[in-house]
Amino acid sequence: MSKKYTEDMRKEVVHEFLKAEKKVSEIAKEYNLAESTVREWANKYSKEFYLEDENFNLEQSKKIKEMQNEIAELKRKNKFLIKASTFFAKHTSESKK
Repeated sequence: MSKKYTEDMRKEVVHEFLKAEKKVSEIAKEYNLAESTVREWANKYSKEFYLEDENFNLEQSKKIKEMQNEIAELKRKNKFLIKASTFFAKHTSESKK
């Protein structure tokens, strides 16, 4: 009779496998599984992890692009304010003479 494992537990094992910090034998021993089971689950669920990662990277890229645009806009505004303050400082000091 085979044991039933939750999908969350299987994904946890696959996550450990994909991190590549431990050998398959270590993961199998830690979760009391056969090495072939770890490999089988890795084959089954690894695509799902890569897709999640890809979606995360797309969202992250969009956020980075938004922040870069905001930085560029702030730099333009800062440059304008520096010019304006220089102009007013010059005219204020001339009017005091």
